[in-house]
Amino acid sequence: GGAAFFEQMAGSSGQADAGQASAGNAPVLSAAALLASGQRVPAALKSFSATGTTPRSLGRTPSRPELIDAPHYVLEVELHFPNLAPITGRAIQPVPVANVPSLAIGLPLTCAVDPADPAQRFVVDWDAPR
Repeated sequence: GGAAFFEQMAGSSGQADAGQASAGNAPVLSAAALLASGQRVPAALKSFSATGTTPRSLGRTPSRPELIDAPHYVLEVELHFPNLAPITGRAIQPVPVANVPSLAIGLPLTCAVDPADPAQRFVVDWDAPR
């Protein structure tokens, strides 16, 4: 599930066994890598809940330093691929402080996804033109 994926991302399982945890899976792409190379798909926000943590509170340095104090949210999004039924993705991601007030059910988003595993490997592109 999303929680285990987040633990891997957070590295709290220790770097040594992070490879074991994802054995058999493709390498986990960082948010920065997804934003750089992922397929852009329109999405709609289905649910969101704050986890009470930030990258700084977890002692992490995010790939985008401006997100160091961005609150983590469990985001559930409906991804709209061309010619496919909508796919629901769920992940814990930092939400830029400036974007938190606009979070709302049904909010249109642009997500960068790994087409091989969009439900787990997606990241909201908060900088995308709406």
